[in-house]
Amino acid sequence: MEITVLDQTISFLYSAFSGFILGMFFDFFKCLKNIVFKNKITRDFIDVIFVMTSAIFVFFSFYQICALNFRFYHICGFILGIVIYFCSVNRIVYKIFEKILIILREIFKILLYPVKLFVIILSGFFRLVKKVVEKPLGCIKNTYAKTVFGIKNVIKRKGKI
Repeated sequence: MEITVLDQTISFLYSAFSGFILGMFFDFFKCLKNIVFKNKITRDFIDVIFVMTSAIFVFFSFYQICALNFRFYHICGFILGIVIYFCSVNRIVYKIFEKILIILREIFKILLYPVKLFVIILSGFFRLVKKVVEKPLGCIKNTYAKTVFGIKNVIKRKGKI
């Protein structure tokens, strides 16, 4: 099958567009890590998710663009798309993602406030139950420990006799 120059040009532009989309995807995950996930372990987990999803995206886009018949210009177009993204609209898109994620985080906090309040009330109830039950259980525990210790001493003495 013969590939015309027009087909190659269109394929190159699709590859560049895929690289541009991957750059946006990278910024989204970078913003997600900086805004939402502060823990190092969850940030590493997000990195793994990014690598896996971007690999799937690259594979799928190359499958759609060229049916996995890789040519040098496909990879050049993909890299060029990433470079164009980072040199042009990177900061603007990052700020937009940042604002969206901050708004979503605040909405999530508002939605989870009743759950947080319920946990606070429940923990106060359990502290009260612990306070009420602790003294009688402490006496039982001490009595049990003294009994077991006394039995051990009796057994030791009988073994020596």
